Amino acid sequence: MHDAFPVLAMFGRFCHALTVASLVSFVGYWHSTSSWTWSAILNEAALAAIIVLTFTEGMDSMKRRMTMGFGVVALILTIAICAYGKHMSDLGRKADRERRHPRVPR
Repeated sequence: MHDAFPVLAMFGRFCHALTVASLVSFVGYWHSTSSWTWSAILNEAALAAIIVLTFTEGMDSMKRRMTMGFGVVALILTIAICAYGKHMSDLGRKADRERRHPRVPR
């Protein structure tokens, strides 16, 4: 019988890497936010949820538990949150660019 532990251990390490990245993002977002709007609170809550989900999935994978379905959900959630964060970051850059260089009507 094939032992799935090396694959689960690698998946657990990957989940822990996502946990660290989410934690760094959480702290960076916390320190860079000057006004707490509902979207900022939602972003922080989503990052906190990702931290908890990926950490618990990583620990379960390290203990040889077969919970890959939960990990896939956590991974999809992480990708969705990162895509939303990139979108919001692009909107902020666009607003800054328009503020610094206003368009002149022709």
